[in-house]
This record gives sequence, C-alpha cells and structure tokens, in this order.
Amino acid sequence: MSCEVPARDGVVLDETNEDVRHDVLQIISQHLQEEGFPTAAHALRAEANVHDHVAESRKSLYRRILKHIPGGEWNEVERILNKQPTPSFKKLQYAVAKQQFLEQVDSGDGQKAFSIMRKKLKSLESQAPPGEFSALSYLLSCSSVHEAPSGLFNDWREDTGRQQLVAQLKHFLEPNSTLNAGTRGMMPRRLWHLLRQASGYQVQMQKVRPTETPVIATLATDYQAPICPNYEAAVLQATSSLKCCAWLKNMTQIGCGGGNGTISVWSVDQIEAHLAQGSDSPFYSDAPTYQLHGHYGRIWSLAALRDNKAASGCSDGAVRIWELGETSGECKAVLTGHSGDVYSVGPHPDGVHIVTGGFDNTVRLFDAEVGKECQLFVGHTRPVTSVRLNHYGNIAITGSKDGTVKLWDVASGVCLQTIKKVQTGAAVSSVDLSREGSTLLVGYQDSSNRLWDLSTSYEPLLLQTRLQGHANTSRNLIKSVFGPANFVFGGSEDGSVCIWSAKSGHLVSRLSHTSLPTLEPVYDARWNQTKGMLATCSNDQTVRIWSFDPSKPYVPADC
Repeated sequence: MSCEVPARDGVVLDETNEDVRHDVLQIISQHLQEEGFPTAAHALRAEANVHDHVAESRKSLYRRILKHIPGGEWNEVERILNKQPTPSFKKLQYAVAKQQFLEQVDSGDGQKAFSIMRKKLKSLESQAPPGEFSALSYLLSCSSVHEAPSGLFNDWREDTGRQQLVAQLKHFLEPNSTLNAGTRGMMPRRLWHLLRQASGYQVQMQKVRPTETPVIATLATDYQAPICPNYEAAVLQATSSLKCCAWLKNMTQIGCGGGNGTISVWSVDQIEAHLAQGSDSPFYSDAPTYQLHGHYGRIWSLAALRDNKAASGCSDGAVRIWELGETSGECKAVLTGHSGDVYSVGPHPDGVHIVTGGFDNTVRLFDAEVGKECQLFVGHTRPVTSVRLNHYGNIAITGSKDGTVKLWDVASGVCLQTIKKVQTGAAVSSVDLSREGSTLLVGYQDSSNRLWDLSTSYEPLLLQTRLQGHANTSRNLIKSVFGPANFVFGGSEDGSVCIWSAKSGHLVSRLSHTSLPTLEPVYDARWNQTKGMLATCSNDQTVRIWSFDPSKPYVPADC
C-alpha cells in the first residue's frame, strides 16, 4: 500500500482553490519551457488565458454591481445578476435578496418583506448557510431584525450589511495573474523541487527506512523500501485449515478464512505492542479479536473494501459483505448468482463494486451496496480461480483452471484479450497486478510464476523472468502476489514462504511457515506496506506474520 498524503479534509491541499489550480498550470508551463518545449508551453498559456478572459468578463459585471450597492439600487443589481445564473452568482443573488429583506423588516414594512421572501429568497434557500433561512422566516413575525433567534443578526445594520456585500464582491475581484506573464515570482525548476519534497516525504514515511539514501527510479508509483521479511513476528492460531488471509480495516486488522466457514480477525495493535517490548519470541494468540459467522462451507477468498468493509467468497456459492468494527463485525449483504464455490473476490477501485469468479466458469460484477449483479462475463471453460481489477476499474483480469488468463472490458463484459495456455498446459491458480499496472503476475500449477508485460500495444508479452523454487500443483490453489519494490511473495506446498526478485527472477529468500514432520501447504500471502508486515496462511490452521529487522540475519533461499 502506498504512503497516502491526507485528503483535502486533512487541510493539506485544497484542490478546488482557484489560486492553487492556477499555480499548477504555471508550474507545468514553467517545466515545459525549461525542458525545451516552448510550443507546448505557449499552447498551455493560450488555453489558460481563454479561461482567464471568461473570468475577466465576469469580473466586469461584478464591478458594475459594486456601483449600485451602496445606494441601494437593487433593481439595477438584480437586472445584472439575472443575466448570469451561475452558482457563484446565485450566492450573490441570495446575499442581495437577504439584504433587501432585512432592510424591509428593519423599516417595518412587513408586506414588502413577505414579497421578497416569497418571490426571491424561497427559490434561493439552498444558498443559505445552515439555520439562516429559518431565522429569516421567523423575522416575518418580528418588528426588528435584532429579534432573530440566537442573536443571528444582532450586529446587522443597513449600512454594515451593504458594506459586507461590497466586501463579498471585492473578494471575487482580487487580481488573478494570468499565464501571459510567464512564471514571474516562481522559483526556477519548481516542479523538480516539489517532486524532491514528495519523494523525501515518502522515504521518511516508510515503516522501515533504508540505511542508504535511495535512488528514486520512477515517479509512476510511490516509493516503497525494498523490505525482505526476515523473522516471524506473530503466530495466530485458528481452528481449521486456512485458504485465505487479508489485511482489513485500513491495514489495522488481519483476517483469515478456511474450512469451517468462520472468518477470524485479529487487531494488529496486539502484535505491535508485543514487538515494542523487544521480545525475542513471536506474539502468539489463539483468541481472535472477533469472528464473523454466516457462511456454510469453506471460505476461499477474503478482500478488504472501502469504508471498513470486507468481502468473502465461499463454497456455499455466496459472497458476503461485512462491516468491520474495532471488536466486532456484521454481515450487511449477501450476493448470490454463482452456482458453486466462489473462489475469488476482487474489490473495485470505486469502493462500491466487486468482481467475483467461481466454480461455474463465470465472472460476475456486483454492486455491493445494493446487492445487485451488474455484469456477467462468460468465456472460461473451467472454474475461475482468481480475479483482479486494474487500477482504473475498467479492466477485469481473470485466471482459470482452463489455463488461460482473460482481460475483460468491465462496462460491456466483452473479452478483450486472452493469454493462452503455457506449454505445460497448467491451470492458473492466481493473478496479481503490479503497482504501476503494467506487469501481470500469474501463478501456474506447474510450480512456476510467470510475468507478463501488459504495456505492449498488441498481445501481452511473456517476460523472460520465470519465478520457480516452490511447489504448486493441481492439488492446491497456491497464490502469489507483488510485494514492496521488486519483490514477489508466494506460498508453496512444501510449507515454505518464497520471496523472489521480479527483476532477476531469482528466489532470494525462503521462510518456513510449517516444519517437519508435517509440511502443510501455504496457500496465501498478503503484504501490508503501512505496517511493513507480510501475512501468510496455511493448512496448519495458522496465520503467521513476518516482519523485517535489520539487526536480525537475512534468511537465504537455500536454508
């Protein structure tokens, strides 16, 4: 997961502020000019100045209105405003009508005040601040403005009210420097300066900071420190064999599901508190923070959704949507349509839809909020084992036991491309997409993971990199996923957790999830970038949490 700067509600950057948006254009224009693209810079300035011209025309109307307010020439003010029914003008129309209304109330002319309320203010009620319109309505039965509830207009006088209107107009008239003047007042290479700041922030926000100054090689994705987990931080004991695990509730909880239809959830705070004590032994718990009940069969897939929700797919043919709390959760919806096991669920970036794949060879798109199936994708000839959506949510990627991977147009349900079987004819057990969206990781049941380049103009290109060293055969659905930097994490039938370099294809580390005499398959692996932790689950009924400590030895692949 990427380092996320707080949203606009966090008072970091107001993307709607016109001055900020203007600065962005100036920075882009400056960068184009400095990088040797003067024609593009000129085109940008020209188009921006068209918008400025429209804004300047509007300002001329404001200046005309300014002349008429001090003398209370309201008919002339309204005539000008009625020609420009834009949202900003509607706010002024409301302010003007309110001023007229208050003046009539203050003069004792209730009939004119009522007329203004009925003909003008009522239609502009949506422009009023909370509670103000009801206070204005109350004044119809009063003899003075100062009788308004909560003392809302105690400071109002005719002259001060008009002065406030003038001040409101002058706010719209504050000069906006156009791009014609180039980028005066802006330091050189401003874009590069901001990018260096952003990169530095991302490095500083890493859970485990690099020991050496990192070289930022791409701006397409946020920086992630190349963390290779090297020790077992926690062992979470469930009561049945586990097929899936997932980081939930904004990465603060870890959940798992398996053979008994129960989803067990632990708080990550317990694990972090144990690690903070400096103990040499891993945190152990056989008591989940809470459990989710409702499925009747084996849970194959678990995924986090937006707004503290989660989705699970089960052998009972249902997909359940859960709302998660700190110490409990409840089922909010049950999505039906599959005839048989639901092997995989994948969240849509919009936080509303999910895509599912199952034993009935179909892929389905659901609206998780209303519980309605929106799209059916038909084309696979054997069960669909894994589904993912690209970062824009317009392409669904699915893998099947028929050995193919298909790319679908979400809106139409049409198959856009099919990545055909590999030479061994092996079934597909998992698919995952890289952070930048250009590389596809496919796990095959011939004990190999293959990387496909999706950035080509035609068919996906099989990269030379082939990840091997684990066991994944037709008996199990072993999953592999992208981790931080160039790492790939995956399970194995021999009880180990494998870590590969996607760049070289080499198996760089192997962690022992289970040990002799019973080597149980490790089915799933999930990376938590926020916490710097890897979760894996196994047929041995445990979820194990792995982390990185620079003081501990590195675990080589041949150990």
